[in-house]
Amino acid sequence: MNTNKGETLISPKLLTNYLKTVDLIMHHADIFCLLMKKNVTLSSVASEEQVTPSFVSQVIRGKKISFSVATAIAAKVDKSLNTLWPGKYDHTPRPLRRASSRVAA
Repeated sequence: MNTNKGETLISPKLLTNYLKTVDLIMHHADIFCLLMKKNVTLSSVASEEQVTPSFVSQVIRGKKISFSVATAIAAKVDKSLNTLWPGKYDHTPRPLRRASSRVAA
């Protein structure tokens, strides 16, 4: 087979496995569409989670991380977190840190 200098050939099996993986990744536009189909606005999610609609958009796009916002979105569209954001929210969230009751001397 003739190949140009610097051109890399990918085996069909490797390419098939890669394409299967790519199909599993949901694009942020798909999440926006799912919300629209359910008549859910970013403002409604934002008010429930006490954040701005811009922050909700950033979570959907993967620019910010918020377990509570992502969970609210997943519940609204009837999908799992792992379906919407594979591998991003696999962990258990950390408990909130409480303010220390110590007084500085």
